[in-house]
Amino acid sequence: MFKVPQVLSRGFSEKENSRIKSNLLKGCSIIEYNCFSDLISYNKHGSFVFGGSSGYEAFNKDNGTPTTSSITASCICRGIMKYFPMLKDVKIVRTWAGWIDECKDLTPVISFVDEVPDFILACAFTGHGFGISPTVGMLLSEMVEGKETTLDINAFRYDRFKAKI
Repeated sequence: MFKVPQVLSRGFSEKENSRIKSNLLKGCSIIEYNCFSDLISYNKHGSFVFGGSSGYEAFNKDNGTPTTSSITASCICRGIMKYFPMLKDVKIVRTWAGWIDECKDLTPVISFVDEVPDFILACAFTGHGFGISPTVGMLLSEMVEGKETTLDINAFRYDRFKAKI
């Protein structure tokens, strides 16, 4: 698991929202678009949520409650402003951090667990959960119904971590 900080902006007026949304990802390369479209979300209150990292959070010696700092928030803001200069005067409302779970092989687990009958485990999406959740939901519903999954989920087995004796 590693920590991922988030920054929430103040709400924007309807006019500002329209302008920002129309320009937000225009002109980005495909790689930048894919990166930033995952890191930025817009909510019904007119605020944008930005995610990112200063690069040091994963190496924090304190594995307790995730934290953010002014260094982290300013790193995220500088990175966002580099690509979206129209947000240079944005007012930050709050920052927070959360955990992202990951497996050693950076591959999720979507599997029945042999040790617990009828238990299905779906976890460790390494920060990609929102993007793949529709497909994971479909696969889980097929598993719950006892159907063969539409996609081969063999690579996501829970038992891939068991010792091979």
